[in-house]
Amino acid sequence: MTGKSPLVEARATIIRPKRPFNPTIFGPRWKTWRGPADGDGLEGKEERDERSFALLELDFSQTVIETCLRKGESYTDGEERHCRLKAERADDIRLDPAFALAYRDEPEKYPDALKGKAAFWDGLVLRSPDGDRCAVYSYWGRGVELDYYWLDDRRFAGSPSVLLASKHLALPA
Repeated sequence: MTGKSPLVEARATIIRPKRPFNPTIFGPRWKTWRGPADGDGLEGKEERDERSFALLELDFSQTVIETCLRKGESYTDGEERHCRLKAERADDIRLDPAFALAYRDEPEKYPDALKGKAAFWDGLVLRSPDGDRCAVYSYWGRGVELDYYWLDDRRFAGSPSVLLASKHLALPA
């Protein structure tokens, strides 16, 4: 027998939920951030990685977990990581929180590689009721749980971002 066992392969793939991620899971006045990072987040284009929203499924074996920490750094803040992801990992897809929802719906598929970590889904930036920029993260508690974290707070090595690695993307003909 060669390759991965069918059990491992089946466990690795998750289907995007038919319902889109709705920020109001955190409360009634939560929204998607719109416009530039230094704006009020209420007007303009949604801040998201459009490529993630086009994905219908995710094979976790094709992802990378990334901290964007440089030599000598023990943390960055979320804004700095967000900028580094967009600049240094631009070919990779920053996955959106709909995939975290899918894992919450099917916790038996939640990757062991993410257990014990706060895994960030940076493909969508949220706006809190107070006007703060936030990112969604998942963690393993009593199943898969979702929460948010301010982008101006520290992110350590144990809090990676989940990306679809560009080497697995189909190249245009």
